[in-house]
Amino acid sequence: MENVAIVGREFRSKWMLAAPHPMMINVTAIMAIFMLLIACFNFTNTSIAISSKRLKEIGIRKVMGSNRKQLIAQFMGENLMLCFLSLLFGVLLSMWMVPAFSEMWEGIDLYFDLSRDIGLVAFVFGLLFFTAIIAGIYPSLYVSGFDSVSILKGTMTVGKTSWLSYSLLTVQYFFTVIALIASVAFVRNAVYQKNMDMGYKKDAVVFVNFDQPEEGKALKNAISQQSFIESSVLSTQHVGRWTYSRTLKIQDKELETDMMNLGQGYLKTMGMKIVKGRGFDKQNEEIDKQNSIIVNETLVKSFGWKDPIGQRLSIGDTTRLTVVGVVKDFFNFGVW
Repeated sequence: MENVAIVGREFRSKWMLAAPHPMMINVTAIMAIFMLLIACFNFTNTSIAISSKRLKEIGIRKVMGSNRKQLIAQFMGENLMLCFLSLLFGVLLSMWMVPAFSEMWEGIDLYFDLSRDIGLVAFVFGLLFFTAIIAGIYPSLYVSGFDSVSILKGTMTVGKTSWLSYSLLTVQYFFTVIALIASVAFVRNAVYQKNMDMGYKKDAVVFVNFDQPEEGKALKNAISQQSFIESSVLSTQHVGRWTYSRTLKIQDKELETDMMNLGQGYLKTMGMKIVKGRGFDKQNEEIDKQNSIIVNETLVKSFGWKDPIGQRLSIGDTTRLTVVGVVKDFFNFGVW
């Protein structure tokens, strides 16, 4: 297997982790909070706006002996029931949407099963009561404070918007605009990532892991005889799946890199472009296995080479490798 040294834009010798970038999780959580607040503010403003239709009910209940605490409990109970029905609808919707959302992200395996996660159940019901309180506390206090005499005389009018309603409406529009802008950015970014040049072919490529090299050789010999197979290759590492860390030295300069041991013909099979020098070929197979290395463009820039071909690199105190080619930069993260 031949050596390929790569230096990424955001990592040097870090191991490739299965976990996604924290922002992938944080952004979705922030968007969920925004949407929940928008719904709460909208519910609060709507409750205040339609309170005029319940004036007679409130007046009669107060005349019949209901106090303000009872009215607040009634309205909060109604809010809790509405939130509970919304929660049921949200749970049903999540059963359909969570698997689809999981497929959008590499490295994320999401599932929605309340029976497997008691913590999630506690969180959902906690969120239910929190939402009911946030969305319903002000309308309950506002409506229950109406004067029964003014209501029954018909002299009370409801329609003036308080400073709190103005504030909630302003914040609601603010969050809505942010959510719309973020949604557009999210969609455009998804389209960009789908169509971007990864530096290698990612379509119609199949890789298989083997515990024993003989199994891989047997499969390669078998599929090579099939007319629909364009190319097959054996390799220790595979782009986006596994690398190992080494420190490359040249004179007094050191650089931590990610290394890959690739099989004969791997670069050509994966559509990786050699921009300078040569790739690993059959003619120089024995020399390449022991003494040759291909580096990427970022590593060349990091060492400040004008002519990288023929440069001698050291790994530790014993291994000496000669740069025979430069491969075009590629994104070395999992897309499989």
